[in-house]
Amino acid sequence: DGNIFGVGIECGVNQAPCAAGMTACVNGALVCQGGIPPSPEICDGLDNDCDGATDETPLADAPAAPGCWNNAGNCCTQPNPNPMFPDLTWCPPAGATCTGVGSLAAPCSTGTVVCQGGGWICQGGTLPNPEVCDGVDNDCSGVIDDGNLPQVGNACGTNVGACQEGNLACVSGVLDCVGDIGPSQEICNGIDDDCNGPIDDGVPNQGACSPTFDMNLYPNSDPMLLPCQPGILVCDYSNPNANAQGFICQGGVGPTPEVCDGIDNDCDASIDEVGAAPDGIDGSANPNPPPAANIGDACGVSQGICMPGQYACVNGLFACIGGTGPVVETCNCTDDDCDGSEDEAPGPGEPVLCSPGKDCIKAPGFCQCAEPCSSGEFPCPPGQVCQEVEIQGSGGVTAGYCVTDFEALCGDCETKTVMDGDGNVVCAPAGYDDPGCKETPECVCQGPSGCQAPCYNVDCSDGKVCSNFGPNPGTCVDQTCYQTGCPGCDKACTGGTCVDNPCTPDSCPPDQVANPTSDFSVCECVPSCGDVECPSGKKCFEGECIDWCGDCPSGQVCDPSTLMCVDSQCDDMSCPDGAWCDPLTGMCGDDPCEGVVCPAGQLCDMGSCYSEEGGGEGGGGGGTGQGGGGDATTGAGASTAEQGGVFGLPTGGGGCACEVRGQHRGDDHWLALMGLGLVVGLRRRRRALEREQGRDA
Repeated sequence: DGNIFGVGIECGVNQAPCAAGMTACVNGALVCQGGIPPSPEICDGLDNDCDGATDETPLADAPAAPGCWNNAGNCCTQPNPNPMFPDLTWCPPAGATCTGVGSLAAPCSTGTVVCQGGGWICQGGTLPNPEVCDGVDNDCSGVIDDGNLPQVGNACGTNVGACQEGNLACVSGVLDCVGDIGPSQEICNGIDDDCNGPIDDGVPNQGACSPTFDMNLYPNSDPMLLPCQPGILVCDYSNPNANAQGFICQGGVGPTPEVCDGIDNDCDASIDEVGAAPDGIDGSANPNPPPAANIGDACGVSQGICMPGQYACVNGLFACIGGTGPVVETCNCTDDDCDGSEDEAPGPGEPVLCSPGKDCIKAPGFCQCAEPCSSGEFPCPPGQVCQEVEIQGSGGVTAGYCVTDFEALCGDCETKTVMDGDGNVVCAPAGYDDPGCKETPECVCQGPSGCQAPCYNVDCSDGKVCSNFGPNPGTCVDQTCYQTGCPGCDKACTGGTCVDNPCTPDSCPPDQVANPTSDFSVCECVPSCGDVECPSGKKCFEGECIDWCGDCPSGQVCDPSTLMCVDSQCDDMSCPDGAWCDPLTGMCGDDPCEGVVCPAGQLCDMGSCYSEEGGGEGGGGGGTGQGGGGDATTGAGASTAEQGGVFGLPTGGGGCACEVRGQHRGDDHWLALMGLGLVVGLRRRRRALEREQGRDA
């Protein structure tokens, strides 16, 4: 046909994957041969239709039903035209179809088969899931939040404090703790309201408050006065002192017992005031020792002239007041500097006791600076005498010194009567009859003080008293009526104690003896020996003559059981308390004449009453003033005659019959004076009788 127009010309599409061909005449038709023509676009990642776009719709291999499930499996297949990609397979969830939701409810939905990356994929869709509490029908059953939901029913909340646990429930798509008691604002109630463990923590304080104190103990205290100060109300619900709201006052300072410190401890506007505790400082301890003492305690020393004082509060400090302190030592028989030594030699820098050539000496009753006696006919100046005296501070060394002749100045003190400022007789000659039945001692020379009682200026300690009577008048003795007597005419001394005497001048007929029983409860009337005369070898006792030894040698007494003279068992050391000593046994007790009231003009001797000319072989009965030997006009007397002691001799104890009280049986001089004692005692009773008769007249 020759070269026909249009043959051999490039034809087709020259766009990959297409390729141009050449026109040719085939069977009378002009066709394009030899090229790659476009094809329908499919999902293969190629520009099948060679239009410059890849996998654009419409795609020739698009599935008729686009639904799919993103759920693994091989139940359903979507072929993939691209051999580079596997076929799309899946299994629909129960109740669904390969491409539809079937019986599943929202939110379940199928995905869509889409071309992506050169192959078909299932994109999107919602599969059914296990139901959870979220307000969504996760399992697409048509019911929201149904079935056994996770955590629902589990315990929730806390059991701490006031809280209580509940259980989780699904409420409106949300897990909620149902039935629990949750925390609340903490208040002061002793409960952990906010359930954090601590009780009443974080409760706000309630402001200032007055500190709590006992208003009965501190009725005058003002807690607003310093050193008191207000506190803060804080929550302490369990405290028994808390108020109704559970608050206590904390940090405040209330009143405290007053002490000596210069501070108003009890906040009553008075500092260190005296008075009973706790308002006053009486008896309170020192808050700042030393000294470790209480107000009112004794302080200082009781030695020499020093006398204790008492601790008192002075300007907020303990001070010892009211005592007597030491002074410079002088020659005066006194421990002036309270060091335990009298008139000792002065220390360095201290003044001398005496002028040169003189020493401090101790004479009976006084001390003075004196010079040694000289030799010759006149060893001392006029008005002085040479005496052997003790040199003070020498440890008992004695020597002859010229001392003031106070004996010459005093005169014969035994003949003098001395009265005190009130007109009371303090000492008098032997035989002085005191109207109050009080024993009156004889005066002695007390040096510069002149004639005085033996106990003048004598101080005793340790519970002892000075006795004006006995073998050593003026000495300190145990405080018993054996030593000091009893006050008044109606008393008697027994066992060292004053008791009422049951016997009086009117207890018995005038010719009988009023004799108290041994317990001084009853007065008995017994015959007198006043008018009885006994032959030799006999002695009258209670109106009857009994066998007797006769005269015994000095130092011996008659033993009535054997009628033999035996050695006395009493000596100067017997009965140191002043009691009567039974010479047969040495036992100490009451004078047999204690409490005995004799007929007028008679004397008591060893428990029996005798006229002035009569009397027992044993001598008179010693006494202290209201003791033995009383007659019917004085009411004075001594005790009943004790068994076995009736025939003994007194060494002390009561008796108005004898001025030789306290002499011991072993003292021969005392035995020689017994007769004088009887005469003196009888004389005293005559004066008493005259006074009584004068009153009766």
